[in-house]
Amino acid sequence: QGAIGAAALAAGYGAMAGLYMMFAVEDPDADICAEVHARHSSKLLSLFLYSFATFYTFLGMHVVCEEYFVHAVDIVVEITGMPEDVAGATLLAIGSSVPEVLAAAVGVFLAGAGDTGLGTVVGSLVFNMLVITGACILLYPDRSGIQLPIGPTVRDCVMYAGTIAALVWVFHDGVITMFKASSLLMFYLIYILVCWKSTALTAWVSARVVKAPVVEDKAPKGDIELVAVADKPAGTDGGSPLLEETGAVKEHGAPSRSAESGTGEEADAHGNHHGSWCGGFLHGLSLPLHLATSWTIIDCRKPKYRNFFALTMLASMVWLGGLVICMVELAQTVGCLLHISQATMGLTVCAAGTSCPDCLMSIIVAREGKGAMAISNVFGSNVFDILFALGLPWFIFFLLNPGSVIHVDASDIIHSATLLVLCFMLYLGCVFFSGGVLKRWAGMVFLATYAGYVVYCFE
Repeated sequence: QGAIGAAALAAGYGAMAGLYMMFAVEDPDADICAEVHARHSSKLLSLFLYSFATFYTFLGMHVVCEEYFVHAVDIVVEITGMPEDVAGATLLAIGSSVPEVLAAAVGVFLAGAGDTGLGTVVGSLVFNMLVITGACILLYPDRSGIQLPIGPTVRDCVMYAGTIAALVWVFHDGVITMFKASSLLMFYLIYILVCWKSTALTAWVSARVVKAPVVEDKAPKGDIELVAVADKPAGTDGGSPLLEETGAVKEHGAPSRSAESGTGEEADAHGNHHGSWCGGFLHGLSLPLHLATSWTIIDCRKPKYRNFFALTMLASMVWLGGLVICMVELAQTVGCLLHISQATMGLTVCAAGTSCPDCLMSIIVAREGKGAMAISNVFGSNVFDILFALGLPWFIFFLLNPGSVIHVDASDIIHSATLLVLCFMLYLGCVFFSGGVLKRWAGMVFLATYAGYVVYCFE
């Protein structure tokens, strides 16, 4: 079943690569905004229509993520017993990062389709670190904040610091070689291995460095009782990491996905909030999207389709990739109508657009009480965007063109590296001063910092 899931991810990327290249811009040097202004005589009406279409594509991504993709990932977690922080750093990150891989592939393989420059990469990383993390903290059901487990936090921070260093090393001279591309892919394989063995590594380090009693002996009564109850149902694996996480979820009052699977009505009630007029309006607005996705994506929440989770992931990835392509194109048109420069849109609008699937999936799992999974998805997506999304297209290019090199724009390498390090230091500072708990004030700080970054970009 794990091989089936991997094949679904690979097929999803292949299908989206064809779709993305079909709609890729062939002449980026042309004045796009001049063409937009010439084509639209009524600027106000055009601005409204394009803005609404941009919002509608975002709504479509929300439907796909909440109704299908996250459920498929949860099934993989239940089947394999994978810890939820590992699932967030790997499965969620890989599945939601379709746009970054395709954008990099188009920049490499289509002449004139755009440079895989540092600005777009940095813009996406900054959005992930500040906006997604801040939104997850503020929407987390436990108002006391997200409690970060020590092992996954150390793993994510160490690997992300190494990834930033790798990005600086790759771009420092503006020349990409086969050795650099293969090194990025090798580093990502190491990251996957570390995630896979993170539980064993944490236990090994704790046994040799931290001379303290076993963690289970000091756990609160509520956690012990919840794990004991989880052991009782027939056919349940008491040692599964998912069950231990489920106790924390239920303590916050948020239902788990496994309790919702097989009941479309319960899952719908959880996600759409039909009780409010705003929720009812959005649900009615999204009915065509629900209808279209129900015809093209297998609903693995239903018991009879549960074993088709890999096909659900595949179709969800194709949908997400197509919606992101539409969103970025529409947002660029809105930027032109508002007289925003292409460079600024690349750092803000396009970076945020390609990161929308990451944002939605992290927020969905955070609202369920799975804070560690949401935060690990942020770090996993950033690591994936640098090591795999850039490394794989370059590696394939060099296999097809032996002995060649790729020249990239690295004029802002110092500025970009400083920006990434500052965002990372801000995160570490919030974790340190809050005692390993991401409180709501930290979420506000992250969002305010990103607002300042956007203002800086527009100046």
